[in-house]
Amino acid sequence: MLEIDAHFHLWQLERGDYSWLSSKREIIYKDFLPEDYHRAISETQISQGVLVQSTNTLAETEFLLNLTADDQRVAAVVGWVDLANKDAPKQLEALSKHRKFVGVRAILPLEGDDGWLASEEVAQGLASLSRLGLTLDVLALSHHLPAVAAILPRYPDLQVVIDHAAKPALASGDTAKWQHDMQVCASFANCFCKFSGFTALLAPDWQATDLKDLSEAVLRMFGPERVMWGSDWPVLNETSSYKQWRQISGELIESLAPPHRHQLFAGTAAHFYQLAKRAAR
Repeated sequence: MLEIDAHFHLWQLERGDYSWLSSKREIIYKDFLPEDYHRAISETQISQGVLVQSTNTLAETEFLLNLTADDQRVAAVVGWVDLANKDAPKQLEALSKHRKFVGVRAILPLEGDDGWLASEEVAQGLASLSRLGLTLDVLALSHHLPAVAAILPRYPDLQVVIDHAAKPALASGDTAKWQHDMQVCASFANCFCKFSGFTALLAPDWQATDLKDLSEAVLRMFGPERVMWGSDWPVLNETSSYKQWRQISGELIESLAPPHRHQLFAGTAAHFYQLAKRAAR
């Protein structure tokens, strides 16, 4: 059965706007383009992926849309718009005309104020996302989750997904507040969670069993119908490989019934990003 990767990245270093990426991260400090992604998924059942922005510029969003416009293995693009900018509604309107543009990602650690997402300055941007039927990916840490929870009832038609399960502090084991706040978010039907980025949360000598509690917690809170698998490739390459992460993920959810496994590996992402509707445009 074919599967969907709900979260991967591409970049081209000479573009020059990846401020977070330096030569110190040797494994990923190079270009990653569509042909590289095709090779990465070639030994798996992944048929398509959702390409997610890597840096907060409109130029990168346009680059990704142009780069993958005719690539059938890239089902959708999650870009970036400054939701607090007065021009955000117009920018979102323009981007929504592109067949593959499905929404934006907000990287909350870059915004400074933990409550930024729930602030009045962002309200117009969030309302525009909802009105246009676009989605919101949120890269959050535990202390940002109250702000995520605050917007969910305000915009019940806005579909929101928490990337990488909000990166709980697995290495230290201090996850009590994360569990509480994630449960609050999960209580809203318009909130989803990505089963991705987990190996980056562990110490270098990690084992697959170290992820059992996290996997069970995410599935317990959201249910497989609101959890979607993602690779976070090529960042994944720093702690694992594409094939290994897919294999480990299958082992972590092996107790689920086949229909529920299909939800996690394909159905949830297809529903959340409305991939069938986008393909028909």
